[in-house]
Parts: sequence; C-alpha cells; structure tokens
Amino acid sequence: MMKQPLFSAFVKATDKLSGPPKASLAWAFSKRTQFEIWDDRVTIGQ
Repeated sequence: MMKQPLFSAFVKATDKLSGPPKASLAWAFSKRTQFEIWDDRVTIGQ
C-alpha cells in the first residue's frame, strides 16, 4: 500500500521578501505548488 501524506495543500510562496507578510507584486507572480507533511519529512514543490 502506498503511503499518504498527513496533510497536503496547494500554497503560494516567495523567497523575494523578508520580514513580516505584506502586500507585494512578488505574491502576484509567485506560483502555486504542493505542500505536504509526511511522518518523516516536509516537502514543498518538486
């Protein structure tokens, strides 16, 4: 049987900003990717 992640969601993220979250064009141009939490790891994207 293939293992399933404990949690999975599509998220948007950027590494172009620092500090607290704020409105920015960097968010507008960021791409959605898969975020998964497994028993032994966390994966984001490919």
